[in-house]
Amino acid sequence: MHGPILPKNPKFADYLIKLALKVNELPKLDDTLELQAHRSIAKRLGLDSD
Repeated sequence: MHGPILPKNPKFADYLIKLALKVNELPKLDDTLELQAHRSIAKRLGLDSD
């Protein structure tokens, strides 16, 4: 893989961790702050879809 895919996609990061741990379910994490930060920088860069 190339680039910052894991910080930009927490669901994919969780999937990889689950796969590595070979467990069927991980407890849901609160991604509110992470998603808010992502939206904020996207808006600053003019990449927001709103």
